[in-house]
Amino acid sequence: MMIDRPRQHVRKKQIQQLVGDLHTQLKKNGEFQAPIPVEKLAREMNAQVVQVETEDDDLSGFLFRDPATGKSVIGVNKDHSKTRQRFTIAHEIGHLILHSFEDLHYDRKGSGGIFKRSAESATGENRDEVEANFFAAELLMPEELIYDKLEDIEISDIFQRNIDAAIRTIAKDFNVSTHALSIRMAQLGIVSIE
Repeated sequence: MMIDRPRQHVRKKQIQQLVGDLHTQLKKNGEFQAPIPVEKLAREMNAQVVQVETEDDDLSGFLFRDPATGKSVIGVNKDHSKTRQRFTIAHEIGHLILHSFEDLHYDRKGSGGIFKRSAESATGENRDEVEANFFAAELLMPEELIYDKLEDIEISDIFQRNIDAAIRTIAKDFNVSTHALSIRMAQLGIVSIE
């Protein structure tokens, strides 16, 4: 028996607008190119990015917001790949802009976010986590730049080498994982994931 779970309403249009504002800022500074300078954006938002050592390999990152100073700390697991760290930073920037946590907010690999380690968060169906992931994908892999990269790759090249090779090339340019780029390109309707 399958139980229907209520679908979480994700504020996609609002997130796209907020990310669009960040991209506009990057364009004004001549920095709108792959890879997106996510750590610089974090610093401009008064958030310090630190790499943390942890025995918990599933801990991707955390966000701590100090209400007294207005400063934030984004922690990333130093043992994760650089592409994973960049996605985690973008994800935490999403939380910083979109959500108001009163405490330390943890994010765990593959399970969505953990806020005070609640069981609901661990399901990966928490709206805040879905929104932060959507924000990170929009920020790191702008649709406009993906299409620019696709134009740079000859169409005959894509079919001769195969789409997987093109995705690997573009993912390397964006400094994201091929998995993240594949999902993003599927969301944009460029490829289908089977």
